[in-house]
Amino acid sequence: MARLLAVLIACSFIAACTSTLQPEAPETAEAPSEVKLPDYAQAQKDKLAELFVVAENYDPQFRTQVNSREEKLTALLLAKDVGEIDGEQRFEVPAELISVWSYFRQLQLVGDAANLKAIWEGSDGSGKAHEHWYKTDTMNVFQANSIPARESVNYTMIIKGKGRLDAIRLDISEDGISRVFDDSPWSVLGADKPILPVTLDADLDATLSIGGITEFETDKYFRVYAAPWGGPWGVHDYFLDHGFTPGRQIYKIYPALELGYDDEYPNKPPFTEDPNRPHHADPAFFDSGWTWPQTIPDGIAERYPDLDYVLCLDEWPSFNRHAGEGIVNSRGTPKDFVAAGETAGRTLKLIVEQTGIAPKWVEVKNESDVPYEWSYHSVPDGQSWIKLADFHNKVAAGVKEYVPGTLVGGPTSAYPNFAGGDWRLARNQLEFMDNTKGHLDFYAHHFYESEALLFEDSLREGKNTYLLGRMTAYLDVVRAHQANTDNVVPLVISEYGSLSGGGKDHQVWKKLRNYSAFMVQFMQRPDELDVTVPFLIPFIWWEPEANDGIFKFESIDENRDLGSLTANREGIASGIPGSPMTGINPSKPRWFLDLWNGYTGKLVPISSDTTHVNVHAAADGNTLWVAVSNMKSQRLAVDLAGMIGKRKVKAAEQRRLYLDSGDLIYEEVDVCKQLAGVSLAAEETSVIKITLADPIVSEKTLTQTRHYGSRTLMPSGEPQSLAISAGDVVEPNSATLRVAVQRNDGFASPLTVTFNGNAIEVDLSDSQGIAKYDTVKEIDIPADWIKAENDVTLNQPDEGGMLAAAVLLLTSE
Repeated sequence: MARLLAVLIACSFIAACTSTLQPEAPETAEAPSEVKLPDYAQAQKDKLAELFVVAENYDPQFRTQVNSREEKLTALLLAKDVGEIDGEQRFEVPAELISVWSYFRQLQLVGDAANLKAIWEGSDGSGKAHEHWYKTDTMNVFQANSIPARESVNYTMIIKGKGRLDAIRLDISEDGISRVFDDSPWSVLGADKPILPVTLDADLDATLSIGGITEFETDKYFRVYAAPWGGPWGVHDYFLDHGFTPGRQIYKIYPALELGYDDEYPNKPPFTEDPNRPHHADPAFFDSGWTWPQTIPDGIAERYPDLDYVLCLDEWPSFNRHAGEGIVNSRGTPKDFVAAGETAGRTLKLIVEQTGIAPKWVEVKNESDVPYEWSYHSVPDGQSWIKLADFHNKVAAGVKEYVPGTLVGGPTSAYPNFAGGDWRLARNQLEFMDNTKGHLDFYAHHFYESEALLFEDSLREGKNTYLLGRMTAYLDVVRAHQANTDNVVPLVISEYGSLSGGGKDHQVWKKLRNYSAFMVQFMQRPDELDVTVPFLIPFIWWEPEANDGIFKFESIDENRDLGSLTANREGIASGIPGSPMTGINPSKPRWFLDLWNGYTGKLVPISSDTTHVNVHAAADGNTLWVAVSNMKSQRLAVDLAGMIGKRKVKAAEQRRLYLDSGDLIYEEVDVCKQLAGVSLAAEETSVIKITLADPIVSEKTLTQTRHYGSRTLMPSGEPQSLAISAGDVVEPNSATLRVAVQRNDGFASPLTVTFNGNAIEVDLSDSQGIAKYDTVKEIDIPADWIKAENDVTLNQPDEGGMLAAAVLLLTSE
């Protein structure tokens, strides 16, 4: 009797779970409500007003936003028409500028300034010459945040050297800053727009195969930014318990081996130049028998005996540095590439010996597309990318000589803004791949989003964004070029995240939002990506005030020595026996781990009916995992009930991580009765765990394949023809042509696609007025149009744009 009663209760629960569905969400926007700012935000608002008052005294420069016609402040001039300098010239820096210094991104010496140095002196006795960031033909540029700016100190800037100084420019940003303070982080995001109904479609009777991959690969996505060593070990155990593992770390040769970290690696012998071979490291160092603390290999062996991870080598030793008049080499760009290769190989072999584990992927220079990392970019001979390829080839050979089997790659781009300089940056990248073909085993890039809060809105305001199609476009360009040059090797995304700094809730939210949004997009191409690593650091011990690591300090000693690395280094560094967990606690970024914990299973075909609402699904027994990533600036009501159909639902839990009125919120919500209208905030990624009464059984496999067009970087303004081979897939279930489209200020005319003689007109009116329009368009192609070899013509009559790549996505049973 008791058993029968239990069955009846269970059946009534199932019925209750599925019988009542939330009515369709209202489509009206909410009336705007007054935003109450916290004290720190009000202080920021007051400081912004102060900036615009101060700016009037320093020849302010403005940029007019194309849509709103708003004037945005881009820079101030501290001095102008200075003239010739031969020796030194002093400039007193007004206190009112120091008060608003945090707004300035760069200090620019404009003119014939390559040989001019900037030195700061403070009334508190501080002062030093500051490193260049980079140079151009007309500017010498310094990072403004590298210069001290304390309001209680009077500063003098000393310009030394020989040259001509036309102006001292304090740059804010290319896009400019509005005089109107953005209070949206403390509002309900998207409340000014209607709630958008979205329907998902899934085939729960099928397994999805993407390039032969049918299972969700957690080790490809669930990573943190860390090496498999670096304590305390309790931090490692925490993220391991959530299904995440170390993904990537940089090993800087000069500071680690030549300078040395005595507290971490005591008794290190001297790391010096080989007396008989200039620029080479003395092999005696590597043969000295020096060992790291035993806690490192022991801790790794206990947790990561078979871990594949990325290690990036950087900062070559002082005796192998690119140097010369006007050369700025702050990140150890080497002079002798053969010597660099040997040093890299020996260093990697040392790391493997000391840790007991070899990295699978080795990058040989961090972010080598930018001048401050690869100093040859600042030499105006046009050879910097050729040298960069030669460097990668020689260092790859050195690494493989000493650690056979290691995969070596690059260029580990900091900012793959392919459309920059009329697509010059893309051409540099493609030529780099051509010049390293056969030498490199993967190509690596980093993707960092802007500080924008709502990307759709910011795009209309003239800003760039990767997550609304631009990253997809650029990856398509890379893969198409690989396919067309017989150089198909995997991609590694060894860093991704946000350019937003700070530890306030809305700032941390931007980072966590980006991690999930990028990850869901990376999940769409598991066959092309080897590993992806969010820039989520487990414990930022060197910045005790930081709130954006998974762990943070419980308290900070306000009287600590500001010159020391951290308030309490002992026990925090790697390799110290018994590294304690005391004194640190999990912080809010841990919610990113909670959001994704447990997500696994066979891939399920799923789609969204709304652009910029990206989805992914996996089935594990009777559990259906669904990830919904909303990149709209609207709130959503998502219908999952239709795709579940008549299957009985036992439970449904929505994991939510979103920003509400300035507060970062993580919650787990029972949505069993709301599956017809699951709520998502603007730009929220939710993970929904649906438990069904019966296991999900796959009855078929749907295979998705990509077929890249034979040409890339095709200018608009005239018809462009290309070929796409479908190979053996001539009777697909469905077909989609994805075209990368870019044009500043958008297109005035539609795109006409002629596919095997059949014409389709693609509306591009949504692009108009967008200053940096750069995305993809997806066009449904009737399946019966597909042939083994397909002729495609792209005709967009507006000059000045780019049809960067085309890929045919075929799904077949």
